[in-house]
Amino acid sequence: MVAKNSGGAATYGKIAAARALGLPVVLVARPEGPEAAATVEDALAKMERHLAAPRGE
Repeated sequence: MVAKNSGGAATYGKIAAARALGLPVVLVARPEGPEAAATVEDALAKMERHLAAPRGE
């Protein structure tokens, strides 16, 4: 399960359910500042650019 890390208790029910079912949990922290995505499309585009970027060896 993937959930945003909002810092509140609102998403804890989903995390507890995933753990009870033995599912992996990934918490995504929203970046602060201008690099934060405003829409889903913007977030996907940022992820695609990040994944396509050359990596150091």
